[in-house]
Amino acid sequence: MHDHLAAVSLTLLAYAAIALSYFGWGSVAARVLRLTASNGVMRVWLGWAVALLIFQALHLFVPLNTVVIAPVFLGGIALAIPRAVLRARGLRLKRGRMMCVASLAMVIAVVAAWLASRSMIVPRIYDTGLYHLHAIRWINSFPIVPGLGNLHGRLAFNQAFFTYAASLNVAPLLTNGSRIANSFLFLLTAATFLARMRPAATRPALLLESHPFEYLSSLFALPILGYLALSPALTAPTPDLATDLLQLVMFVTLTGVAHHWDGQDSADKTAMLAILAATAITIKLSNLAFSLVVMAIAFFLARRMGNVLRVGVLLTIVLSVWIARGYVSSGMPLYPSTIGSAAFDWSVPRDEAVHMTALIRGWARDPRRNSPALEHWTWLSAWSRRLPGTTVIAPLLLGVCLLGATGVFATLKKPRPRRIEAVIVLPVLAGLAFWFFTAPDPRFAHALFLCFVIAAALLFLTAIQPRVSRRTFALILCAVFAATHLGLALQAYRERETIGQISVAGWQPIPRAPLIPGTTASGLVILTPASERCWDAPLPCTPYFRGDLRLRVPGHLESGFAVTPQSSVGRNTILNLRNFGAAGDGTSDDGPALQRALDALATSGGGALYVPPGSYAIATAVSKNFSSATSSITIAGESSSTAIDVAGNGAGLNLASEFIIKVGKTNIALALSGLDILSIRDVAFVGIKDVDDDAQVVLLVKDIERVNVEHCEFYGLASLGPGGSIVAAHESGLKIDRTAFLGCATSSAHSTSIIRNQTWRDIAVTNTKFVDYGNRPNFYSKTPMAPPYSWISIGDAAASHADWFRRDAVIRNVFLDEGAFIGITARPDLHAPSSAPFNVFISAVRMNVSNLFTCGIYLSGVDKVLIEKSQFGWSHNADAAIILKDVNEAILDRLECVAHANTIRADGATERLVIVNSIYEILDSAAPYTKKVTTPDGPVQFVRQRYLEVLGTEPELHALHFWADQMLRCESDASCLVERRTALAKYLEFAHEAVAWRRRD
Repeated sequence: MHDHLAAVSLTLLAYAAIALSYFGWGSVAARVLRLTASNGVMRVWLGWAVALLIFQALHLFVPLNTVVIAPVFLGGIALAIPRAVLRARGLRLKRGRMMCVASLAMVIAVVAAWLASRSMIVPRIYDTGLYHLHAIRWINSFPIVPGLGNLHGRLAFNQAFFTYAASLNVAPLLTNGSRIANSFLFLLTAATFLARMRPAATRPALLLESHPFEYLSSLFALPILGYLALSPALTAPTPDLATDLLQLVMFVTLTGVAHHWDGQDSADKTAMLAILAATAITIKLSNLAFSLVVMAIAFFLARRMGNVLRVGVLLTIVLSVWIARGYVSSGMPLYPSTIGSAAFDWSVPRDEAVHMTALIRGWARDPRRNSPALEHWTWLSAWSRRLPGTTVIAPLLLGVCLLGATGVFATLKKPRPRRIEAVIVLPVLAGLAFWFFTAPDPRFAHALFLCFVIAAALLFLTAIQPRVSRRTFALILCAVFAATHLGLALQAYRERETIGQISVAGWQPIPRAPLIPGTTASGLVILTPASERCWDAPLPCTPYFRGDLRLRVPGHLESGFAVTPQSSVGRNTILNLRNFGAAGDGTSDDGPALQRALDALATSGGGALYVPPGSYAIATAVSKNFSSATSSITIAGESSSTAIDVAGNGAGLNLASEFIIKVGKTNIALALSGLDILSIRDVAFVGIKDVDDDAQVVLLVKDIERVNVEHCEFYGLASLGPGGSIVAAHESGLKIDRTAFLGCATSSAHSTSIIRNQTWRDIAVTNTKFVDYGNRPNFYSKTPMAPPYSWISIGDAAASHADWFRRDAVIRNVFLDEGAFIGITARPDLHAPSSAPFNVFISAVRMNVSNLFTCGIYLSGVDKVLIEKSQFGWSHNADAAIILKDVNEAILDRLECVAHANTIRADGATERLVIVNSIYEILDSAAPYTKKVTTPDGPVQFVRQRYLEVLGTEPELHALHFWADQMLRCESDASCLVERRTALAKYLEFAHEAVAWRRRD
């Protein structure tokens, strides 16, 4: 507790010192710009903009460390103290007034202490660990680094906010300073609104007597701060919250000059508007349209040309420094836009910038990144359903209604509202248009929808004020205020527990990611996090390592990063394992040869490794972190045309290329990580007959976007210790196709499975079999040593990301023998990280259910489940065919549950269970919604048939579930069923046309 009080006290002093320093620089800037009427709070904003410009300019040449930062802050404080003393001497407060001021100061101190405590918790914004903290670390460590975007594309986002945040990493807060960047701006914004409302606080009648633009804009904006205070962005150095606050401040300031712009006070406000607008563009590019219109209005309303020229010079300097920084970091001033790009040796490749733009736009429109949907307007339907009601839909609808009512009043006779006052809605509309056509995710709209409804409310109140009595106007004002903020109040109530999410033990440490070093083709060593986020790792770190990266000057990170031309990197390299010393005699240790071959592939930037016919003993563990988002690695044995027989027999695939696993129970035989695509095909992994534990894990893949294991065989392998498995996929997308697992064993006592997935991106096991024994060449099995907990363990899903927001596990056309304790399991509760929601889709599975009084399929904590066209049987002592626990919704269609595997169970935490046209004896379901459907035209098979008729292909299982669920929810409503079938027909018609169009193209 004492540490926390000390940390809070230190942070409060830091708030005061930062504000005083900015006030000093703002006062100097105000004198230079002749802004004589600007108040103290606006001078702090001006000083913030000036200090940010100073730091950005300095960072072009030197790192922003304590030696550079401290003089700037101390200089501002030195400039501020004389002016602050003079202002303090000028204050003459009566005793009652002093009590009010003291009470207000105490309230502000309590709020500031809460903000400080909230800033001390671990940041909860995903992008903070992904690149925010690392961008700040680069700024503190080096001058601006040329081509930093080549290391990590997001580090090239030209966002001056990170320069501001990095400038706070100075003693005594040190590296924690950047974490209070947003909370300081939050306090400054609150002070801005309170300062504007100060006359109304002493005389509340002014709210009714004055023009609505005078005080009501601040009154309407204040509750939004209460909502933003609950945002997780307050706990992280993210530019999103800073953008929200800047938009609100600019909007409120704009209303202050929209209804009268004569006099020095209005001239000062227009100058401040222009300066804040230019600074907002440098903070985040999504402010571009909003800020440009604000700047245009500010210059239009300005009356003193001399002042306009001075402000114009400052704006030119601000934007010029910002553009220069963009050219240095990426070769593009508006990265990821390629407008104005230059061909420097450090420039980010143009196609990568275009890809980043498409990635952002695609994720904003449709997180599933459905390419046809991105190119046509069909994404609008799904996009509109994702819009939040409280912060987008409700403000938009209310704002439109209020503007419509204002338009009606504007057509009436005098008094009419002045048309010039309508300019307050122009920057908001421009910002929303820019948002919609670039990246229309609600997150990127920031405060625009809230500004829109406030603008509409103010224009409505302006139109109605002269037409009604004062009492009536007060009632209308209260009604409009309540309607404007009702949605935010409801949302804040739902998130009320956030108020208690503060630190009570000082600064909570930033998470540390396990780091894996990797070497590029040029010899540059890059750190890659075991997860996707570097957090505040040592430099250089990136989650997207690339083999073609090099330093412009070897050994000097500050020299910058460049990309080796593609012609210099062997993308089509094909290596032969024999050429690296492999014997292939089944006895000699070929592990070192395999390691050398993989190292050579990494050096060449990707390619294929050919494994000639032979038996290659792996007695030395092999591990390689390729760490390149662009690398594609293939390990291929001698091609085999033997078709997989997905049946309960031990027939193998007659593969001539074998890896004989001999590393022992504590080692991982083959560990591969850090790739975009990994393909392994036509390779057999074979165990040793007289060995109980061949390896802890035979094949481990980690942090690989797509892993394809095709036409492979895993034969007679055992991993009986803790943490074991035959194939383990961590933080990857795993696809296994046409593969045989024969006579393999893991230990149910340790809850280990043959295939283990953890923090997975997606899973597909198709056309594959799991059999208790093998005939390669003779009958052989290790399964009797210990039954695996399951043949396939789905595990816990990784958090969704921009590339793909769904997590689907697909199992199709698979045979599972009785040797495993359970055939298929989904137990995210067995893993420490919390799992993202995921779906399980199973089709055409044939299973001999275990005799160990267990079940065939055990699914827990799953969102959507579809199991169809599957058979469960053979067992003489099973508990159930299927057990569902805590499943959101499940559809079981055309199942055959016989012998002792004749029971289907669902617990009370399962929300919805529908069983269609299935054979079973016992249904033990406590699900609140349980329904049995028997119909000759079941919806699942109806959807399949329509796909086959129109597209000539089987539907993806997630699509099969979606359309079938839509129809099942109609229940007995015939009109609803017709409507859903019609929607399916239209969708298939569009899909058919799209396929035909692509073929023509």
